[in-house]
Amino acid sequence: MSAAAGKKTLKVSLADAKKAEYVYLEAANAYTQGRADDYIMLLRHAAALNPYDPFIAGALGEVTIQLSRDSAVIEKAYRALARRFEAEPSERAYYIPYAQAAEYLGRNDDRIHIWETLDRLLPDRTDPAMQLAEAMTARYAVTVDTADFNRAMRIYDRIEAATGPTPELTARKINALMQRNDTTSVMRSLGTLADAAPGDSRTNLFIGRVFEMIEKPDSALFYYNRAEAADTTDGTVYLARADFFQSRGDSAAYRNEVYNALRSQNLEFPQKFQLMLNVLSKQYNDTTKWAQIDDMFNTLEEINPGEAKLHQLYAEFKDVQGDIAGAAEQYSYSLDLDPNDSTVWAARVSALGRIPDEDALLRDSRHALELFPGNAYFSLMGSFVLARREQYPQALLLLDSADISLQRVSPAVAAEVHRVRGDYLEKLGMRDSSMTEYELSIGLDGNNFMAMNNCAYFMALDSINLDRAELYARMATESDSTSTTFIDTYAWVAYRKGDFEKARALIDRAIELSESSGVVSSDEDSESDEEIDNPLESEEGPSAEIYDHAGDIYFRCGDVDRAIEYWRRALAIEPDNKLIKKKISTKRIVTE
Repeated sequence: MSAAAGKKTLKVSLADAKKAEYVYLEAANAYTQGRADDYIMLLRHAAALNPYDPFIAGALGEVTIQLSRDSAVIEKAYRALARRFEAEPSERAYYIPYAQAAEYLGRNDDRIHIWETLDRLLPDRTDPAMQLAEAMTARYAVTVDTADFNRAMRIYDRIEAATGPTPELTARKINALMQRNDTTSVMRSLGTLADAAPGDSRTNLFIGRVFEMIEKPDSALFYYNRAEAADTTDGTVYLARADFFQSRGDSAAYRNEVYNALRSQNLEFPQKFQLMLNVLSKQYNDTTKWAQIDDMFNTLEEINPGEAKLHQLYAEFKDVQGDIAGAAEQYSYSLDLDPNDSTVWAARVSALGRIPDEDALLRDSRHALELFPGNAYFSLMGSFVLARREQYPQALLLLDSADISLQRVSPAVAAEVHRVRGDYLEKLGMRDSSMTEYELSIGLDGNNFMAMNNCAYFMALDSINLDRAELYARMATESDSTSTTFIDTYAWVAYRKGDFEKARALIDRAIELSESSGVVSSDEDSESDEEIDNPLESEEGPSAEIYDHAGDIYFRCGDVDRAIEYWRRALAIEPDNKLIKKKISTKRIVTE
C-alpha cells in the first residue's frame, strides 16, 4: 500500500503529499542499500512534509523507539506505531513492531488488542492465537485476574484441538501453569504430549527437561532414555543427559554421555567445544582423568577436523600436563588453520622456548614479526636465541625492530626491551650505553628488578655510584629473597664498598641456595621480568662466577684456605679461566 493511500483527510497540500510519498520511497531505497543515516534523515523529511501519513509516521516511530531514551519522544513514536497498525492491521511489517514495542513497554492491554484483532482477521493461523494467549498470561502475572488465565487456557486448548499437542504449545501452557504452581496440570499436559508422539526424540527430550526442571529426576531420566532410544544419533539428547548426570554427581555416566555427544554428527561444534571447556574446568587438575580427556580431544578432532580453537584448547591442556612439545605441536596445527591469531603465535613461541627448540623459536619469532610487525614479544624472544648464540649485533638488530611506544605496549614491556638491550650492549663492550638502557628501564618500570640488579652489578664492577648500586641491589633482593643472582650482586656491591662481613653473609646465602636447588642463573643475564620471560637464560648447577666472588670475599675476610677452596670450585666449572688459575697459584686476589 502506498504512503499517500493511507491518508483519510487531506490536511496538507497535494504537492507536499506527493513530495512526502516520493521522499518516503527514497528512504525505502536507502534502507535497502544499508544507508541507515540517509534512511532516518529521509524519513524525518517525509514526516515533516506530511505528518498525517500513518505509514511514514510509523516507519519513523520504529526508528525513534530504537534510538531515543526520552520517554515523551518514545510515547509519541509508540502512538505512531498504533496509528499505522489501525490503518492496516493485517500487514506483518506493521503489527510485529507494534507488538514488540507494546511488550517492551509493558503495555499488556495493547498486546491483547493487537493479537485479538489478528486472531479475528486471520482465523486459519495459530500464531496470533498463541500470542494472544501469551499476552493474556502476561497480564495475569501482573493483575492475578483468573479470567485472563482461564481465557489463555481456553485458547491453548482450542489450538491443541486443531493441531494436536506440540512441544512449543505445551511449553507455553506449562509456562502459564507454573505461574500458579500447578504441577498436576503440568504433568497432565506432558502426558498428553507424550501420548501424541511417543517415538519422537525431541518431544521426549523436551518432556525430560521439564520433569528435571520440576525436580522429578526419575521421570526425567525415563524420558531422556526414550529420547535416546528414538534417535541414537541426536547429540542434543546426549548433551542433556550429560548435564543431568553431572548435576547428580554420577561422573561415570557423565563421561559416557560426553563421549556420545562428542561423537555426534548432528551436534554443532560450538556446543561440543563448550562441553570440552566444561570438562576441562572441572577435571583438568585431576591427573587420573588426563588420559580420558586426551581421548575426548582426539575423538572431537576426528569428528570435527579443521577447528583452530580446538587445537588451541588442546595445546593449553598439553601445557598443563607438562607436555610442552605436545603443546607446541597443537599450537602449530591451530596456526595452520588460522595464522592470524597473535596470541596463539605467542603461546607457540613460548612453548618452543621451554622445550627448548632454538631453531624453531627463532624461525617462528621471525615469521610472527612478518605478520605482526613491531610486536615486542616476538622481537624479544627471537633476540634471546641470537644472544644465546653470542650473535649480539644480530640480536640488537632484531630487538630494535620492536615498537615500544607506550601507545603500543605497556611501560613494563617497554622497560624490558630497554633492559635486554642493555644486556646486549654490555656484551658488545658498550657499558656507557648499556647503563643508559638500564636507567631507562628502571624509569619506565620501578618493578623491573633485573634492570636494577644488572645496573648495580656493573656499577660495582666499575666502583661507581656504589650507594645507588646498593639501593638497587637491596631492592632487587627484597623483591625475591631466593634469587641467587640478586643475592650475588648484592654481595658484590657490599664487597666493593668494603663491607666484607656483610658480603660474606650474602654470598654464603647465595651459595646455599644455588647448591640446594641445583640451579643458579648466570651473572648479569638472569631471569627476565614477569611480563616476558626468557626461557633460554638459566644454567644448570652453580656458576663459576658465584664461586669466584666467594673466593675473593673470603680472601678479604682473612680466610685464605676457604678462598682457595671456592676458586678451585670455580675452576672446575671453567677450567680454561686463566685469572682463576692465577688466583689459586698465587693464593691471592689478582685482577689481570
